[in-house]
Amino acid sequence: SNITVVADLSKIADSGMQPLNYEIIYPGDVPDNAIKVESRLPDRVSVEVEGRSQKNLEVKWVYSGKVKPGYTPDKDSLELSHRYISVTGPTAVLNQIGNSVQVTVDLKDRDENIVNEAVSYEFCDTKGNPFKAGELDTSRLELSATEVKLSMKIPRLKEIQLVVQLKQLET
Repeated sequence: SNITVVADLSKIADSGMQPLNYEIIYPGDVPDNAIKVESRLPDRVSVEVEGRSQKNLEVKWVYSGKVKPGYTPDKDSLELSHRYISVTGPTAVLNQIGNSVQVTVDLKDRDENIVNEAVSYEFCDTKGNPFKAGELDTSRLELSATEVKLSMKIPRLKEIQLVVQLKQLET
């Protein structure tokens, strides 16, 4: 059986170092009057509290690769399952993030429509550039979505022979 020390965090309203009173909890089989506390050192404990913030990040996209010959991506038909990703977490982390996330639409060797394909996104810095792997600690972020689903038409090109007949107009 262990003695437990409990501090009430529910009344903390500000970020920064917060001193707290604590209560000593004895194991269930030890009566409260069986032990006498002669002193408490330290008499208070301190906890470091981080501020929390929330941001809505716009989902932006870039294209990579080329479709197979004879096909063309209809970029106007691109549909995304999310236009914004809501992010909540430590203010210090959110301050590093700009106003967007980026998805990459991979067109390499495609020869059919993209239908509800799940793709991950990358957080962008304040200049709009994606973070490199390991540059941003996202482990404590709460996200409204962890991926974006996208759809886009990739029609086949067709050649149509046109025959033009010219007629002279009589004047």
